[in-house]
Amino acid sequence: MNIILMLLLLVTSITTVFLIVRSIQLLKSIDRLEEDVNYLEESIFSFKERLMQAQIRMKTIDIRGAFESDDEVGYVFKELQDIITDTNKFIEELYERNDNEEKI
Repeated sequence: MNIILMLLLLVTSITTVFLIVRSIQLLKSIDRLEEDVNYLEESIFSFKERLMQAQIRMKTIDIRGAFESDDEVGYVFKELQDIITDTNKFIEELYERNDNEEKI
């Protein structure tokens, strides 16, 4: 009977130590992932700001609509405008989704 208790205690102790070590590893992983998420959020925000500035500059340069009216240049101009608009929408939806998930 005494041997069984000792074995159970040994197994429980080993399991406890394993779980503690594994928990510490997982906490460190979570910290690294949180840092990565913060970095990516900052990068996305910075990218969005750069896109908005580029869009403003494009509109300023084309104040008379000369680029938009030209066939070839107008096509590229419109495509760039669409890419900027779509990217901004994507980023805004991404932030909205994250805000909604945090509220839950």
